[in-house]
Amino acid sequence: MTSASADSYRFPIDINNGWGVPEAHSALLEAGVIPTVATEKWVQNHYRWIVWKCAGMIRSFPEEFRRFWSPQYVLNQIKYRYEREVNRVHRSAIKMIVERDDLPSKFLVLCVSEIHPQSNGSVELDLTDGWYKIRASIDKALQRAVDKEKIFVGMKLRIAQAQLHSPRDATDVLDVTTETKLILSANGTRRATWDAKLGYQPRSTFTVRIGGISSDGGVVPCIDVVVLRKYVMQVMERLPNKSYIFRSAREDDIVSKKWNSDRDRILQSLETEFYQKSPMQHEVDSDIARDAIDQLKAELAEKLEELHPPRDTRTLINVRVCDYPLTTDSTLVKHAIFTIWAPNDNVLSMINEGQRLKIHRVAPRSVDRIQSKALMTLQTIRGTRFQSLKSEEEIVRDVFQPRSFASCTDLNHSKRGDEVDLVAHILSVGWRNCFQRNQGLFHEQLICATDHTGLLIVVRVGSYVPNPIWRAGVTVALLNMEYSYYSETGGAHVLRATMNYDVFRPGDTGIAGEIASTISAWASSQANLDELINDATVALDSVGPTLGPIGECPDCAKSIIAPFPLKPTTNDDVEGANLQTKSGQTISDLGYILRAHNNGENVDVKSGEILLGWDNGIEMMHLRCPADLFRSALIRIAKRYPKIVDNVVLLGEGKGEVQSSAVAICIENSFRMTQLTEETELDSCLDALSFVLLQCQYCPANRRISSLELPSKCIMEGLI
Repeated sequence: MTSASADSYRFPIDINNGWGVPEAHSALLEAGVIPTVATEKWVQNHYRWIVWKCAGMIRSFPEEFRRFWSPQYVLNQIKYRYEREVNRVHRSAIKMIVERDDLPSKFLVLCVSEIHPQSNGSVELDLTDGWYKIRASIDKALQRAVDKEKIFVGMKLRIAQAQLHSPRDATDVLDVTTETKLILSANGTRRATWDAKLGYQPRSTFTVRIGGISSDGGVVPCIDVVVLRKYVMQVMERLPNKSYIFRSAREDDIVSKKWNSDRDRILQSLETEFYQKSPMQHEVDSDIARDAIDQLKAELAEKLEELHPPRDTRTLINVRVCDYPLTTDSTLVKHAIFTIWAPNDNVLSMINEGQRLKIHRVAPRSVDRIQSKALMTLQTIRGTRFQSLKSEEEIVRDVFQPRSFASCTDLNHSKRGDEVDLVAHILSVGWRNCFQRNQGLFHEQLICATDHTGLLIVVRVGSYVPNPIWRAGVTVALLNMEYSYYSETGGAHVLRATMNYDVFRPGDTGIAGEIASTISAWASSQANLDELINDATVALDSVGPTLGPIGECPDCAKSIIAPFPLKPTTNDDVEGANLQTKSGQTISDLGYILRAHNNGENVDVKSGEILLGWDNGIEMMHLRCPADLFRSALIRIAKRYPKIVDNVVLLGEGKGEVQSSAVAICIENSFRMTQLTEETELDSCLDALSFVLLQCQYCPANRRISSLELPSKCIMEGLI
């Protein structure tokens, strides 16, 4: 017995006679029903579903329900339905949906009566509420369930967030064609128990576990989750080429200020131009002048929007959530990244770490693979609603761990993809890498830091706006960093700053402030800090290239800050060197090793040091990066300042003569010299060297080499 053949079934009365739809219609008319309502078509529809229901009940429980297999029971059921639907005006769910008197998105339970494979390879279902039927179109995720026979005829389905597709407006339920369909999604469809009551349900919706969400399964009716981590507020900007840029709120504030400044400058220029066209400059009728001014204002606004288009931005915040556990096995609890678009103050106040929430109407974004684990990403859509719930502390404690700052040694137990928070002291900042990305200049950097344990970490950071906080000698708090791996060659743990990371300088209070004070005191008292800085250089080189395309970015040179200061040199520290300039002034640039002479005496130049003629003397600064890094920096900057490389002479180990207005750079016991003959070339050289030294972390912030002159003859010797 199928639902399609049930209306043609006839109960045997005797050998020659049977009882079916015509007899049921006649018996119903004899009972005094309204003929225009209880038509034969109406009787045939209900006869079909009553017979199909009785057949299923008897197949499942033959002993209990065999007595229902009779014409009298079917007739009584038809009379009952007439009483409910006509006299009491109680309509079924499908009847109200088709007649547009109720919403298809509400929570209801329907039964699969037929499965219809289509010629294009898709599948459609016939669903019934026991009274009427409707055709249903399903998505690919549900089609996979049908192919695997997880959905079959006779199964009851819980359905929420369905949509009605109909070419016509409200119509009679008996006249519905296959063009009128319910649109079902996998995330809004779940199997119901065999004894579930069909039709609309008293509850508003049902919750879906994160592990059961399909990335291509459409809208999710509701999730019951615990907030594990709340990340920083971000801003997404849509660019003219339809691509997107994500920035933190702090970074976007900088971009917004620059955008407003550029707008004011352009507006001022346009106003000056349009003022010349203003009729106020001439004696004209006031009405004519007013119309002309209004037209000029419109043209001004149009021209301003053309020259400086408005920004298309949208705020968002990401949170990490997990299922509110209905099981004591925390390993079965799945996590997801949930994006909340344009959150208001009420929503932000509800989203606290450790809080249990019910979130109605969410949609999947994509699936990221991390060590063969599927991390679902969800997002809010129109109609998303948040509901704060109380939770049992013991249950939440199984899945939620409050934030705590790990030490560098704790990273020995971390796995790839783990999120960690820590406080660290920056030892060295690697070369900045700038390149075009989504019509914006993206900045990447490598940071090497440590804490009181002395174990090194290397952090890969990237953003569209350089962050001046990345400087050597600063203690920072790093939140939401993603653990990558341990570098054996560099002896450092490698972390990656994702789009959800945050960095700040801790204050004197709070847990982060206390840890920062301890680490800063430890760093100040370390006698071997220089060795750690050298180790940091090795770690940066081992993790990845510290050099990249410089690009046309003036912000790079401006944002690089001086490294951790060295101890100042005194007269007692240098033998045979005069620590005074030619004019007799004492060189006392604290934090840098300065050695000078003006009498032509030889100056020892050790490997790994840079020797520059400065203010008619010689300034020697210790290179904290490998010599090849400085050499590569010179080569890369040569495109902007070709004289730096074109006229370089490598003398090798030994002596070299440096003439007036020349630059001598000693790298690895060898000399590089370039002869400058014109003043403009000298200025270019000074700019280039200032930029290179800033990038290599040897010049104080915002300090330019202002003079670079040597005596007419200065002999330098590189020691082997």
